[in-house]
Amino acid sequence: MYLLIMTFLLLTSYIISKQKIEYRTVLIFVNTLACIFYILWRVTVIPIHNGIISFLLGFVLFTAEVLGLIAFFNFQYLFTSKYKLELKTLNDFEDKNTPFVDVLICTYNEPLQLLEKTIAACTNLEYPNNKFKIHVCDDGRRESLKILCSNYKVNYISREDNEGAKAGNINNALKFLTGDLFAVLDADMIPKKEFLTKTVGYFSNENMAFVQTPQVYYNQDMYQYNLSQNLPNEQDFFMRDIQEARAAKNAVLHVGTNALFRREFVNNIGGYPTCSITEDMAVGMLLQSNGYDSVLVNEELVLGLSATTFTELVKQRDRWCRGNLQVLKHFNPIFTKGLSFAQKIAYFDGAVYWFANLQKMVYILCPLIYLLTSTLIIDSSLKSLLNMYLPFILGQILIFNTLSPKTRSFKWSHYYEIAMAPHLCMSILKELLFLGYVS
Repeated sequence: MYLLIMTFLLLTSYIISKQKIEYRTVLIFVNTLACIFYILWRVTVIPIHNGIISFLLGFVLFTAEVLGLIAFFNFQYLFTSKYKLELKTLNDFEDKNTPFVDVLICTYNEPLQLLEKTIAACTNLEYPNNKFKIHVCDDGRRESLKILCSNYKVNYISREDNEGAKAGNINNALKFLTGDLFAVLDADMIPKKEFLTKTVGYFSNENMAFVQTPQVYYNQDMYQYNLSQNLPNEQDFFMRDIQEARAAKNAVLHVGTNALFRREFVNNIGGYPTCSITEDMAVGMLLQSNGYDSVLVNEELVLGLSATTFTELVKQRDRWCRGNLQVLKHFNPIFTKGLSFAQKIAYFDGAVYWFANLQKMVYILCPLIYLLTSTLIIDSSLKSLLNMYLPFILGQILIFNTLSPKTRSFKWSHYYEIAMAPHLCMSILKELLFLGYVS
């Protein structure tokens, strides 16, 4: 009876929400009830009379499901807000005094041929010539790059060591800057000519700390190249859609490149934190915790190179995972003063995302353990399990299809996450076991 009633309520509220967007809250409410009923029932079927191994495995599986439910509730919360960005242009500066912009190209050991494309694109930016200056921040101390910069008449900045990695590189450059704003670009990120004209205008808001644009790629990622050309880029869901949802809460994540900052505000927080290999997340969160504003300009204004092999993808995500955990060690968003409730949830959701890889591994291993050893992990009949589980999973599918954009499907979300889960579980364990990091 529960299965029929809850399925009817979910499907009815889903159909209504498709007709009128304001009725999405009804679907969310019904789904929340289904989730609560399911998780309360799951407590009752953890095996407690079949030995310690059975109990421990049952408890681990239950914990994984709770973690997944927290992540799902966070998803619901973030995607219920609509992001509305009022268009700003250079004309919004009332005194017509457009700010001076320093454009930083950060590099360590990238090929000069790749860097030259970025440098050349920056020299063609549409902005008053006397109002911006290009700086190549080289942590590789390469004479060949210094000569290349001289040929393009752009400034070359280097330092004696690599302390603080990329964050230290930017902090070193900040010592020499005098402009109102500075832009940060990675070596492989090629800006379109309108990059500055479409972003600088938002700094007419005197409380604006940074403007982020998405990372967009001009080559196919690993999945697109090997599986289907019709797939969206694997990172589009985060870079375009989750970032919009976060921006609606003034919690847009700085992703290390393709952004402009107000130099004064970054100096006010002591520059880029050097406690993490993902300095980007830290600096954005600290600016927001100090009451400054941030926005996402969700346009393709900078194009870069996507990881094309699984090895490159794993290396990239290992860095992101460990770096985010490092930031959370030093700046726990739940206890960081100045962050609003919505901002805390957005950053907490980022932490849950990485730990969800442990959840995926539990989901993979528990059925295998049961099949190979017959160890009971859920003490329930098949009838009772289906009666409670089917409405639970149906509600998640309907919510995902309702709230998520076209860049990600329920099926492909699981494919992407399961592919990375074994590797990112190792990243989590490495970061939890070792305090230091290698840049």
